[in-house]
Amino acid sequence: FGQVHLDEPVFKNITLNNQTAEDVNIQELVFTNPGFFSDYTSGVIASGESETISIGVLADGLGELTGLLSIINDSPDGNLSVTLEAMAIQHGILVLDPTEFTVTLTEGGSETLMFTITNEGDATFDFTIEGQLPETTDGEDVLTFDPSSGSVAGGESVEVTAILNAAGLDPGSYELGILVNTDSPETPSGSITINLTVEEEEIQSRMVTFLVNMEIMAQAGLFDPEIGDEVYVRGTFTDWGMETEALMHQNGDLVYESLIELHGETGERHEYKYFILAGDGRELPNNGWEGDHVGEEGSTNRILYLA
Repeated sequence: FGQVHLDEPVFKNITLNNQTAEDVNIQELVFTNPGFFSDYTSGVIASGESETISIGVLADGLGELTGLLSIINDSPDGNLSVTLEAMAIQHGILVLDPTEFTVTLTEGGSETLMFTITNEGDATFDFTIEGQLPETTDGEDVLTFDPSSGSVAGGESVEVTAILNAAGLDPGSYELGILVNTDSPETPSGSITINLTVEEEEIQSRMVTFLVNMEIMAQAGLFDPEIGDEVYVRGTFTDWGMETEALMHQNGDLVYESLIELHGETGERHEYKYFILAGDGRELPNNGWEGDHVGEEGSTNRILYLA
Protein backbone atom coordinates (compact mmCIF):
# COMPACT_ATOMS: atom_id res chain seq x y z
CA PHE A 1 0.00 0.00 0.00
CA GLY A 2 2.94 2.34 0.48
CA GLN A 3 2.34 5.46 2.58
CA VAL A 4 -1.12 5.96 4.05
CA HIS A 5 -2.53 8.56 6.43
CA LEU A 6 -4.06 7.99 9.83
CA ASP A 7 -7.79 7.21 9.85
CA GLU A 8 -8.03 7.50 6.05
CA PRO A 9 -8.89 4.19 4.30
CA VAL A 10 -6.91 3.24 1.21
CA PHE A 11 -7.90 0.45 -1.17
CA LYS A 12 -6.01 -1.82 -3.55
CA ASN A 13 -7.35 -4.52 -5.87
CA ILE A 14 -6.28 -8.16 -6.03
CA THR A 15 -7.25 -10.21 -9.10
CA LEU A 16 -7.80 -13.98 -8.68
CA ASN A 17 -7.55 -16.06 -11.87
CA ASN A 18 -8.99 -19.56 -12.03
CA GLN A 19 -6.70 -21.52 -14.36
CA THR A 20 -8.13 -24.90 -13.38
CA ALA A 21 -10.70 -26.96 -15.27
CA GLU A 22 -13.21 -26.73 -12.42
CA ASP A 23 -15.01 -23.93 -10.62
CA VAL A 24 -13.22 -22.67 -7.51
CA ASN A 25 -15.11 -21.73 -4.39
CA ILE A 26 -13.67 -18.81 -2.43
CA GLN A 27 -14.84 -19.67 1.04
CA GLU A 28 -13.31 -16.97 3.22
CA LEU A 29 -10.75 -14.15 3.51
CA VAL A 30 -8.70 -14.22 6.69
CA PHE A 31 -6.59 -11.24 7.84
CA THR A 32 -3.96 -11.56 10.57
CA ASN A 33 -4.01 -7.79 11.19
CA PRO A 34 -7.39 -6.07 11.76
CA GLY A 35 -6.01 -2.92 10.11
CA PHE A 36 -6.57 -4.68 6.77
CA PHE A 37 -10.09 -5.58 5.63
CA SER A 38 -12.39 -6.39 2.71
CA ASP A 39 -16.12 -6.35 2.03
CA TYR A 40 -15.72 -9.58 0.06
CA THR A 41 -16.99 -12.64 1.92
CA SER A 42 -17.18 -15.59 -0.47
CA GLY A 43 -17.88 -16.46 -4.08
CA VAL A 44 -17.33 -18.80 -7.01
CA ILE A 45 -14.83 -18.28 -9.81
CA ALA A 46 -15.69 -20.29 -12.91
CA SER A 47 -13.00 -22.14 -14.84
CA GLY A 48 -10.99 -19.72 -16.96
CA GLU A 49 -12.56 -16.67 -15.28
CA SER A 50 -11.22 -14.13 -12.79
CA GLU A 51 -12.47 -12.18 -9.79
CA THR A 52 -11.25 -8.80 -8.55
CA ILE A 53 -11.31 -8.28 -4.79
CA SER A 54 -10.86 -4.92 -3.10
CA ILE A 55 -8.60 -4.92 -0.03
CA GLY A 56 -8.48 -1.93 2.31
CA VAL A 57 -6.21 -0.60 5.05
CA LEU A 58 -7.18 1.76 7.87
CA ALA A 59 -4.31 2.77 10.15
CA ASP A 60 -5.05 3.88 13.71
CA GLY A 61 -1.41 4.48 14.62
CA LEU A 62 1.77 5.72 13.06
CA GLY A 63 4.45 3.47 11.65
CA GLU A 64 4.69 0.23 9.74
CA LEU A 65 1.58 -1.92 9.36
CA THR A 66 2.00 -5.54 8.21
CA GLY A 67 -0.30 -8.51 7.89
CA LEU A 68 -1.09 -11.66 5.97
CA LEU A 69 -4.18 -12.25 3.86
CA SER A 70 -5.21 -15.91 3.52
CA ILE A 71 -7.64 -16.69 0.72
CA ILE A 72 -9.40 -19.90 1.78
CA ASN A 73 -10.61 -21.87 -1.29
CA ASP A 74 -11.16 -25.42 -2.61
CA SER A 75 -8.66 -25.18 -5.46
CA PRO A 76 -6.38 -28.22 -5.93
CA ASP A 77 -3.48 -25.83 -5.29
CA GLY A 78 -4.82 -25.03 -1.85
CA ASN A 79 -5.17 -21.72 -0.04
CA LEU A 80 -3.41 -18.54 -1.22
CA SER A 81 -1.44 -16.15 0.96
CA VAL A 82 -0.76 -12.47 0.26
CA THR A 83 1.62 -10.31 2.33
CA LEU A 84 0.16 -6.89 3.15
CA GLU A 85 2.28 -3.85 4.06
CA ALA A 86 1.61 -0.16 4.66
CA MET A 87 3.40 2.78 6.30
CA ALA A 88 1.12 5.05 8.29
CA ILE A 89 2.30 8.67 8.32
CA GLN A 90 0.94 12.03 9.45
CA HIS A 91 -0.24 14.66 7.04
CA GLY A 92 1.97 17.68 6.83
CA ILE A 93 1.55 19.95 9.88
CA LEU A 94 2.08 23.67 9.31
CA VAL A 95 3.84 25.67 12.03
CA LEU A 96 4.65 29.39 11.61
CA ASP A 97 7.26 31.27 13.61
CA PRO A 98 6.73 33.97 14.71
CA THR A 99 2.96 34.40 14.64
CA GLU A 100 2.94 38.15 15.26
CA PHE A 101 4.93 41.26 14.35
CA THR A 102 4.66 44.78 15.78
CA VAL A 103 6.07 47.37 13.41
CA THR A 104 6.29 51.19 13.45
CA LEU A 105 7.11 52.97 10.19
CA THR A 106 7.15 56.56 9.03
CA GLU A 107 5.14 57.48 5.94
CA GLY A 108 6.70 55.87 2.90
CA GLY A 109 9.01 53.66 4.99
CA SER A 110 9.54 49.92 4.66
CA GLU A 111 10.81 47.03 6.75
CA THR A 112 11.98 43.48 6.11
CA LEU A 113 10.26 40.76 8.13
CA MET A 114 11.54 37.18 8.36
CA PHE A 115 9.41 34.17 9.28
CA THR A 116 9.72 30.41 9.05
CA ILE A 117 7.34 27.82 7.62
CA THR A 118 7.95 24.44 9.28
CA ASN A 119 6.39 21.06 8.51
CA GLU A 120 6.14 19.08 11.76
CA GLY A 121 4.31 16.22 10.05
CA ASP A 122 5.57 13.45 7.79
CA ALA A 123 4.04 14.16 4.39
CA THR A 124 5.25 16.99 2.14
CA PHE A 125 2.85 19.89 1.68
CA ASP A 126 2.70 22.67 -0.91
CA PHE A 127 2.11 26.24 0.24
CA THR A 128 1.16 29.67 -1.11
CA ILE A 129 1.41 33.00 0.72
CA GLU A 130 -0.79 36.07 0.42
CA GLY A 131 -1.09 39.36 2.25
CA GLN A 132 -4.25 40.24 4.17
CA LEU A 133 -4.78 43.99 3.95
CA PRO A 134 -7.46 46.22 5.50
CA GLU A 135 -10.06 47.73 3.18
CA THR A 136 -8.41 51.13 3.60
CA THR A 137 -5.41 49.89 1.62
CA ASP A 138 -5.51 49.04 -2.05
CA GLY A 139 -1.80 48.71 -2.85
CA GLU A 140 -0.70 45.26 -3.93
CA ASP A 141 2.88 46.12 -2.97
CA VAL A 142 2.19 46.71 0.73
CA LEU A 143 3.30 43.12 1.37
CA THR A 144 5.52 41.09 -0.93
CA PHE A 145 7.05 37.67 -0.27
CA ASP A 146 10.09 35.67 -1.34
CA PRO A 147 9.33 32.89 -1.91
CA SER A 148 5.57 33.30 -2.32
CA SER A 149 4.98 29.56 -2.88
CA GLY A 150 6.79 26.25 -2.61
CA SER A 151 6.92 22.87 -0.88
CA VAL A 152 8.08 21.76 2.56
CA ALA A 153 9.04 18.13 3.24
CA GLY A 154 8.26 16.50 6.55
CA GLY A 155 10.55 17.75 9.31
CA GLU A 156 11.93 20.55 7.12
CA SER A 157 11.59 24.37 7.18
CA VAL A 158 11.56 27.22 4.67
CA GLU A 159 12.55 30.79 5.57
CA VAL A 160 10.46 33.53 3.97
CA THR A 161 11.37 37.19 3.51
CA ALA A 162 8.45 39.61 3.62
CA ILE A 163 8.80 43.28 2.63
CA LEU A 164 6.32 45.58 4.38
CA ASN A 165 5.98 48.87 2.50
CA ALA A 166 4.05 51.79 4.01
CA ALA A 167 4.08 53.84 0.79
CA GLY A 168 0.55 55.04 0.15
CA LEU A 169 -0.62 54.38 3.70
CA ASP A 170 -1.91 57.31 5.70
CA PRO A 171 -0.69 57.80 9.29
CA GLY A 172 -2.58 55.56 11.69
CA SER A 173 -2.82 52.04 13.08
CA TYR A 174 -3.38 49.00 10.87
CA GLU A 175 -3.83 45.28 11.47
CA LEU A 176 -2.44 43.34 8.53
CA GLY A 177 -1.96 39.65 8.10
CA ILE A 178 0.13 37.05 6.31
CA LEU A 179 -1.94 34.04 5.23
CA VAL A 180 -0.15 30.77 4.44
CA ASN A 181 -2.32 28.21 2.63
CA THR A 182 -1.32 24.55 2.30
CA ASP A 183 -2.73 21.44 0.65
CA SER A 184 -2.51 19.52 3.93
CA PRO A 185 -5.96 18.57 5.30
CA GLU A 186 -4.43 18.54 8.79
CA THR A 187 -3.46 22.25 8.68
CA PRO A 188 -4.92 23.87 5.56
CA SER A 189 -3.81 27.36 6.58
CA GLY A 190 -2.05 29.48 9.17
CA SER A 191 -1.71 33.21 9.70
CA ILE A 192 0.67 35.82 11.09
CA THR A 193 -0.64 39.10 12.51
CA ILE A 194 1.15 42.39 11.76
CA ASN A 195 0.33 45.30 14.07
CA LEU A 196 1.46 48.28 12.02
CA THR A 197 1.67 51.91 13.10
CA VAL A 198 2.38 54.48 10.40
CA GLU A 199 3.67 57.76 11.78
CA GLU A 200 3.56 61.09 10.03
CA GLU A 201 6.89 61.93 8.50
CA GLU A 202 8.65 64.64 10.42
CA ILE A 203 9.60 67.27 7.87
CA GLN A 204 12.48 69.44 9.00
CA SER A 205 12.14 73.15 8.33
CA ARG A 206 14.29 76.19 8.92
CA MET A 207 14.08 79.89 8.14
CA VAL A 208 16.69 81.05 5.63
CA THR A 209 17.51 84.72 5.07
CA PHE A 210 18.51 85.79 1.56
CA LEU A 211 20.34 89.13 1.21
CA VAL A 212 21.42 90.86 -1.99
CA ASN A 213 23.04 94.27 -2.52
CA MET A 214 21.61 95.87 -5.66
CA GLU A 215 23.91 98.92 -5.63
CA ILE A 216 26.05 97.74 -8.58
CA MET A 217 22.94 96.97 -10.65
CA ALA A 218 21.51 100.38 -9.80
CA GLN A 219 24.74 102.15 -10.79
CA ALA A 220 24.65 100.27 -14.10
CA GLY A 221 21.13 101.55 -14.70
CA LEU A 222 19.68 98.03 -14.57
CA PHE A 223 17.72 98.41 -11.33
CA ASP A 224 15.60 101.36 -10.21
CA PRO A 225 13.06 100.87 -7.42
CA GLU A 226 11.69 104.36 -8.14
CA ILE A 227 10.08 103.12 -11.36
CA GLY A 228 8.74 99.93 -9.73
CA ASP A 229 11.61 97.50 -10.33
CA GLU A 230 11.45 94.49 -8.02
CA VAL A 231 13.99 91.82 -7.13
CA TYR A 232 13.15 88.19 -6.44
CA VAL A 233 15.06 85.15 -5.20
CA ARG A 234 13.94 82.24 -7.38
CA GLY A 235 15.11 78.66 -7.10
CA THR A 236 14.27 75.01 -6.67
CA PHE A 237 12.55 75.87 -3.37
CA THR A 238 10.03 78.05 -5.27
CA ASP A 239 9.90 75.80 -8.35
CA TRP A 240 11.70 78.75 -9.96
CA GLY A 241 8.50 80.76 -9.71
CA MET A 242 7.89 84.23 -8.33
CA GLU A 243 6.01 83.20 -5.23
CA THR A 244 5.03 85.78 -2.63
CA GLU A 245 7.90 84.78 -0.36
CA ALA A 246 10.34 85.08 -3.27
CA LEU A 247 9.77 88.86 -3.48
CA MET A 248 12.60 90.63 -1.64
CA HIS A 249 12.06 93.75 0.45
CA GLN A 250 14.37 96.72 0.89
CA ASN A 251 16.37 96.56 4.07
CA GLY A 252 18.14 99.89 4.00
CA ASP A 253 19.66 101.64 0.97
CA LEU A 254 19.87 99.11 -1.87
CA VAL A 255 20.12 95.96 0.25
CA TYR A 256 17.17 93.60 -0.23
CA GLU A 257 16.11 90.78 2.04
CA SER A 258 13.74 87.81 1.97
CA LEU A 259 13.05 85.33 4.79
CA ILE A 260 11.87 81.97 3.42
CA GLU A 261 10.98 78.76 5.26
CA LEU A 262 12.74 75.81 3.59
CA HIS A 263 11.74 72.19 4.21
CA GLY A 264 13.95 69.15 3.82
CA GLU A 265 16.61 66.95 5.32
CA THR A 266 19.97 68.27 6.45
CA GLY A 267 22.35 68.38 3.51
CA GLU A 268 19.58 68.75 0.91
CA ARG A 269 20.85 70.80 -2.05
CA HIS A 270 19.04 73.74 -3.65
CA GLU A 271 19.91 75.98 -6.60
CA TYR A 272 18.78 79.59 -6.96
CA LYS A 273 19.39 82.98 -8.62
CA TYR A 274 18.31 86.58 -8.12
CA PHE A 275 15.93 88.05 -10.68
CA ILE A 276 14.91 91.61 -11.57
CA LEU A 277 11.36 92.31 -12.71
CA ALA A 278 11.32 95.59 -14.59
CA GLY A 279 8.53 97.83 -13.34
CA ASP A 280 8.18 99.59 -16.71
CA GLY A 281 8.37 96.43 -18.79
CA ARG A 282 11.70 97.32 -20.36
CA GLU A 283 13.98 94.60 -21.64
CA LEU A 284 16.83 93.65 -19.31
CA PRO A 285 20.04 91.72 -20.01
CA ASN A 286 19.65 87.96 -19.58
CA ASN A 287 15.88 88.63 -19.30
CA GLY A 288 16.39 89.92 -15.76
CA TRP A 289 18.33 86.92 -14.42
CA GLU A 290 21.75 87.04 -12.87
CA GLY A 291 24.53 86.01 -15.21
CA ASP A 292 25.81 82.45 -15.26
CA HIS A 293 29.11 83.63 -13.73
CA VAL A 294 27.50 83.30 -10.27
CA GLY A 295 27.27 79.52 -10.74
CA GLU A 296 28.88 77.08 -8.33
CA GLU A 297 29.93 73.42 -8.40
CA GLY A 298 29.66 73.23 -12.18
CA SER A 299 26.16 74.70 -12.23
CA THR A 300 25.13 78.06 -13.71
CA ASN A 301 23.19 78.76 -10.49
CA ARG A 302 24.02 79.63 -6.92
CA ILE A 303 24.05 76.63 -4.52
CA LEU A 304 22.93 76.21 -0.92
CA TYR A 305 22.78 73.19 1.37
CA LEU A 306 20.29 72.92 4.21
CA ALA A 307 21.91 72.83 7.64
